[in-house]
Amino acid sequence: MKISIAESVKALRRARDLTQEELAARLGVTAQTVSKWETNAGYPDLETIPLIATFFDVTIDELFGMAAIRDEARIAEVKMRAHELSMAGPMHQREILDMTLELARDFPHNTEIQMSAAVGLLNWYTPGSDAKQREGLALLERLLSEEQDADMRDTLITQLLYAYQILGEREKLVELAQKLPEVNNSREVVMYNINLSKYNPWNEDALNTMRDYAQTCAQLLQAPISNMLNYAEVIGGISDEEQLELLDLRAELARLMFFEESQEEARTLFVSISTVQKVAFYATRDIEKALDALDKYVEQKLSLKPQGGQSAGWSTDGSFDENGDRVWKPMTTYTAEELVEVLFSSKNFDALRELPRFKTAVQRLKDHERNEQLTVDN
Repeated sequence: MKISIAESVKALRRARDLTQEELAARLGVTAQTVSKWETNAGYPDLETIPLIATFFDVTIDELFGMAAIRDEARIAEVKMRAHELSMAGPMHQREILDMTLELARDFPHNTEIQMSAAVGLLNWYTPGSDAKQREGLALLERLLSEEQDADMRDTLITQLLYAYQILGEREKLVELAQKLPEVNNSREVVMYNINLSKYNPWNEDALNTMRDYAQTCAQLLQAPISNMLNYAEVIGGISDEEQLELLDLRAELARLMFFEESQEEARTLFVSISTVQKVAFYATRDIEKALDALDKYVEQKLSLKPQGGQSAGWSTDGSFDENGDRVWKPMTTYTAEELVEVLFSSKNFDALRELPRFKTAVQRLKDHERNEQLTVDN
């Protein structure tokens, strides 16, 4: 933030409902001088600055915006520390929540900080009690009732829907959800129609507008299609033909979501996810097609950068320590080669495991990861 007295003088003058001429008369200067202050064309002299601060009943630091600068620095510092702790693992959840709540107490009119505190409370679990979640819910409801900014209201509604869901407030969840615009009246659809109507005849800008809209639609469809595939794997109820169609559709959606040349890696990664699921699908139905899909998956993966070693994250058995904090333990960290093994460890691949073609494909993936890692190390 730039240190400036201009905005402060203007805001303080308007808050007192004074004209520039009236303020000038109170301070013993000309209206032109006040105008220069408010447009950064000039600054008050050292003798006038204390008079201005005294007249408006503020400190000199506040007059120059120094308090706001310190506040921004503190908020940024807390956010950075919270991010570092979250990356270190979920065992720091209480510390992050305490930091966020302290910040919220100090900045009661900062909606973004207040919302972060509410979400932190919602995500905090205390055995046998939902008091903190209820506190977070109440805070979100209050923020929504007071907020005027349309974008912030949308964000608050999203968080409030989540709050109603985890607390089992189904009636309120449905009532709030029904107030949202239907798909045809959503911002994305309306803006698409408005923008497209500008192009007559259609040109390259019109095509880009269509692509952007197609990308939005593809993103919306990804989640339900993935859920349907997971449902089919666990429970069944979806025919083989439908599963294959869904796998192919998800791959096509990935191509729509990442159609630009710069997004080729992300596009290939998403397509490869559907391909490896095809391997598992065919493994119990058609060995040759399973192996064909596996070869295709290998080619897709070899076109990507190696994924490197990864941790499976953190796990908990549901126990709590003496402070009431959930106990977390780090899960196994895998090398890039081991991740290949983990990927194909599912029993879905049992029918393929001893086949030479399967072993060759898996070895190609391991060699690729190993060779690339050696290149990085050197």
